[in-house]
Amino acid sequence: MKKSKSSRMRTIFVHRLRTTIRGYMLRGILVVVPLGVTAYVLGLCYELTAGHLVPFLRLYTGDWPNYSVVLLSVVLFIVILYVIGFFAGFVIGRRLIAFSESFLRRIPLVKTIYGASRQAVDVLSRQDEGPAYQAAVLVPFPAPELRTIAFVTGKLHFEGEGEYVRTFVPTTPNPTSGYLEIFRRDAVEYTTLTIEAAAKTVMSAGTLTPEEFSFVEPPEMHAPPQEGLRTVTADGAMKRASKPKHSWPVRALLKVRRRLISGLLVLVPIGITIFITNFVYGLTAGRITPLAKWLAGPQPTYVTAVVSVILLVILLYLTGYVTTAVVGARLVRMIENLISRLPLITTVYGATKQIVETLVKPGSGPKFEAAAIVEFPYPGVRSLGFIVGKMRDTNGKLYVKVFVPTTPNITVGILQLYETSQVSACSLSLEEAIKMAVSCGLIGPDTISLRPITELDGYVEEPVPRAAR
Repeated sequence: MKKSKSSRMRTIFVHRLRTTIRGYMLRGILVVVPLGVTAYVLGLCYELTAGHLVPFLRLYTGDWPNYSVVLLSVVLFIVILYVIGFFAGFVIGRRLIAFSESFLRRIPLVKTIYGASRQAVDVLSRQDEGPAYQAAVLVPFPAPELRTIAFVTGKLHFEGEGEYVRTFVPTTPNPTSGYLEIFRRDAVEYTTLTIEAAAKTVMSAGTLTPEEFSFVEPPEMHAPPQEGLRTVTADGAMKRASKPKHSWPVRALLKVRRRLISGLLVLVPIGITIFITNFVYGLTAGRITPLAKWLAGPQPTYVTAVVSVILLVILLYLTGYVTTAVVGARLVRMIENLISRLPLITTVYGATKQIVETLVKPGSGPKFEAAAIVEFPYPGVRSLGFIVGKMRDTNGKLYVKVFVPTTPNITVGILQLYETSQVSACSLSLEEAIKMAVSCGLIGPDTISLRPITELDGYVEEPVPRAAR
């Protein structure tokens, strides 16, 4: 009996010890991993920005400690951002920047990289200025009888319809990816959960949840006045929104912040473009640098790089010339047929070829024709989509191909086929729709007008000839 009791006590002790150790380990992971990831991301950002100034500073700092050179490079980078932002505020600066962008957008690969990086930086810089998540709610997703935690990002009015709520439905455990869903206001259940508590619940896959919560009445949602926009007063007159009044230190800080952001908008996309272009150069023309050195002899580095690019262009031209011939085309098909039989290599080759075709050939990849509002994932719930084309079945019925993206990564999503009556073209331009999707709904107008998809060219239902029936 005593042995049995001591055995139970030992079992309870071991169980408690394991639970305690597991709990402390979990808490340690929750502290260390976010800090480690944050440090890695900050280090990567530093290497892509201020880190490039270190070799230049070493010419003048001599034997200064590494940490002092790092701090000096960060300060110098901030000063450069401010100067660029200050210069961008003048007419001549804006014209020079516009001219540079116009030049970059004429280079086939560079214009794609620069456009994407500029779009990303633009959206990220504006998220601090706009509203953040407004509330943690429960929404009927992905089916009417289910409930999912979501975050309210704003309100939305469809002309001629009632009020809707823009929500971001995050994935688990990565809450930075999800879906932008638009629900009727009466379908959204507001909770007492804080944004932080809801985010922890999502990130922990439900293991870190509050013991209880309750529902509250939905608050009145008013869009904050945006600087420089005109609003309509009660008597119907147009009135420019007034700027909030701040003390002079706050005004000075806001001015510095705006100029730093302006500098980021100019410098960071160019830096990212240079970094990626340099990476592509290393994978392509950089590989034939030894040949360029042998042909050009001892020359400066930039001369060798130019010769390498010229040799690559000649090589690409000769390759394209050969592949247009019958023998060359057959040889390429034979090589691709051989690659398709190799398990791992065929996946890498296929993905790489698809990416290159999308970047080089403007019409080879999916092309967004217009922004649209569709019902997804079930009737009654609205989502933002992009029309990519149309197709007909053998009976002549017209279907609209709509790409419904995830957010903020709009390169991933679901291709849906809708009937023309199920798709509404909206007043958003492609740029506005992309910004709304990338920002999880934080950036976008509060009112959108809809019109039938049949008003767009090429999407009119045509009568099916009798012979085709």
